[in-house]
Amino acid sequence: WRPRGFEGDEAFFLPEKRPWGREVHGGLPICWPWFGKAGTPKHGLVRYLRWEYLHHVGKDRVVLRTRSTEATRKLWPHDFELTAEIALTGPNELQLALTERNTGTDAFESECGIHPYFRVADAERIGFGGEALPKPWGIREWKATSPKCALVDLVKGRRLEVACSDAARFLIWNPGVERTPLCEGLEADDWKRFYCLEAVSPRRSLAPGGSRTVRFTLSLVNH
Repeated sequence: WRPRGFEGDEAFFLPEKRPWGREVHGGLPICWPWFGKAGTPKHGLVRYLRWEYLHHVGKDRVVLRTRSTEATRKLWPHDFELTAEIALTGPNELQLALTERNTGTDAFESECGIHPYFRVADAERIGFGGEALPKPWGIREWKATSPKCALVDLVKGRRLEVACSDAARFLIWNPGVERTPLCEGLEADDWKRFYCLEAVSPRRSLAPGGSRTVRFTLSLVNH
């Protein structure tokens, strides 16, 4: 994603080493049917699965799909289908609509979230809530009181917003110098070049044959 306000640069950080099929620390990971350490593997199943291309809608919208397999059933004994509709809805806006479907015979509980790695000039110069953040030190989480949240790249003057149509909580995260060695694929100083602003929906039950959609909007606003 190259918003106009990024002057040709990609909005998402991606490390040089990308261990596809394992936990990639970069891009726009999708977390489903759980977020964090609520299950194994961390951040759910689909972050580690292959997606198949379904079709385009016009020139600025694409639809992808992933589904349950024998391997996923060993980790989570349910059948599902998840589609991701990704759209450029403006020069500085990206929308992601995630639709989950229960294709099995039993109800299951799920939540979905996104874990974008926003590219920043200096992770030690980030603003949040009207104040400059201290040096990166890990994760901070809070209950959603509005549908969107934002952080500011103080060097570039970029306000990065994440909105969720069904937000339960938001998180910000950076591993910092101490935890970066624990993150597979990251070089020692990669932590300086990104900051994560994450959104998660509530955990709810989904009946057999049921479906639901959560929409996320990522925006760049000149600060």
